[in-house]
Amino acid sequence: MSKPKPKTVRPRLLAAGLSVALAAATFLSPPSAVFAQNDDETLEIVFVPPVDGAPAERIGAGTRGTGSPSEQLKLMVPKGGALTGSESPALYWWNAKPYDGMLTVTLTRDGTDAPLLNLEEKVTLQEGLNTLSLGDVGVRLKAGDIYRWAVSIVSGNRKVTQTSYIEFRKSDMAATDNSAKMAKALAGAGLWYDAFALVARDPKLSGARTAMLKQVGIKLPN
Repeated sequence: MSKPKPKTVRPRLLAAGLSVALAAATFLSPPSAVFAQNDDETLEIVFVPPVDGAPAERIGAGTRGTGSPSEQLKLMVPKGGALTGSESPALYWWNAKPYDGMLTVTLTRDGTDAPLLNLEEKVTLQEGLNTLSLGDVGVRLKAGDIYRWAVSIVSGNRKVTQTSYIEFRKSDMAATDNSAKMAKALAGAGLWYDAFALVARDPKLSGARTAMLKQVGIKLPN
């Protein structure tokens, strides 16, 4: 039985002026092998963190979330953030159970106070993987800048917020029509967001998705 595709949040309301909780620590130890089955070929997909460290490390950011992140909400990104080769990448997070309530997604460039994105709206989300494309809300990242992004939901009488970091670095990698091979190349170049987007969208690569997350210390329920 195939797994449901990630729920895509399609924003209707753009708000302004919300504050964002800081987040992030460091990348974990060197990666283990990740395997993805594509037709009759088995590819080894290895995520290689950038040699200059995670985005949060390079700006000296402290990280924190609120609520109970292990049970409520998880961002699909290594601790400390990661790189993207896209100026308008997709952001992914995991809801531990179906959610019907207010969702807040913010994105702020490091060194500034006014967010580039401050989305707040009532949504119904599936249990599991959910996503928002920055391209859908007209957000373009500037190469070399570091941005912090946060997702918030309401659980009972408290707000659960998780935050991470993203940096856009221009890439001249040529796209291919083979998701597994492209994910392998992107992960090897340290472009986590782009590699993860490929394995998240392709049902045939669900095993690689789980393995990539495990590689950076993110474990999801069965």
